[in-house]
Amino acid sequence: MLSQVENGKLNPSLATLYEIALYLNISIDALLGLKPEDDQSTDAEASLLRAAVQRSENNPVLELASGVRWERLAHRSDSPFESTLVFYPPGASSSYENKLAKHSGFEFGYVIENELTMFLGYQQTVLHAGDSFHIEAEIPHRFLNETGLETKVIWFDTTTSAGVITSGDATVKKERGGNQAKDVVNALRNDA
Repeated sequence: MLSQVENGKLNPSLATLYEIALYLNISIDALLGLKPEDDQSTDAEASLLRAAVQRSENNPVLELASGVRWERLAHRSDSPFESTLVFYPPGASSSYENKLAKHSGFEFGYVIENELTMFLGYQQTVLHAGDSFHIEAEIPHRFLNETGLETKVIWFDTTTSAGVITSGDATVKKERGGNQAKDVVNALRNDA
């Protein structure tokens, strides 16, 4: 499956991207080969500010199989957070198969436009423009745009170095060390 993804023959789901990044202990940005754009400040200014500037026209874009579009916002490789501007077209879900997913870390979001339905465990909550959320990502969850308009959300997430990921019926524990690439391939085969 990894070979099909690498050769552009298969678009991975959000859960699959999280699985691969978590098992390799890297960010999704690093997995996709994305790096922060150079800013216009001098080297001295950048080292003093320890900041990353990214122009909106340079936002890397990732189109998920579920129809959701991510635009990566400014990022620093040493930051525990990843920030993304996420667009949910009408009917789009955070998971391609509309299954709940879980992974280690935390997710934070702020709905900018329209509304988004959050499924968290057995609960369902409709988030409106101006609403925000913070969840432990180890609780099974998914997000769905049940409206006829596009929904826009600013998303922040963290991923811890060890944890559990569930996608569909497969559950795999990730530990430090070991053959992570082999573990990812085996987990994905079991999930297929």
